[in-house]
Amino acid sequence: MQGKTRGMQWSIPHSVSQAREDVDKSGTKCMVYDVVFHPDTYYLLKKNDRFRKMIHDTALDAVERQFDVELDKVNIRMPKMTFKGLPMSSVIRTPHSNETVKDSSSLEDVDVRLRPPFADG
Repeated sequence: MQGKTRGMQWSIPHSVSQAREDVDKSGTKCMVYDVVFHPDTYYLLKKNDRFRKMIHDTALDAVERQFDVELDKVNIRMPKMTFKGLPMSSVIRTPHSNETVKDSSSLEDVDVRLRPPFADG
């Protein structure tokens, strides 16, 4: 079975929202990227440290690929918060191969406030 290593390649469904500007706790401007996984994925990462690392790596890789940025993986901090900023819905649109990309400017002003998906306590 040369060339086929079992269990070494995973595909974890996720979505990445558009980047948005925010400020960190010191008031410095920063960019925030949301990477969304299925709730079952979140449940599993809370139970297994190796799985958690794989999900974190997947999220970082997704942001780097989608936005063509290089993240500082040496100085990563894990804040004790469920989310950053105000919770908002994300619209993730993928055109069908036979459709042309339509102007989505009508969605720019949509501001839907949501409860955090995983409230602590």
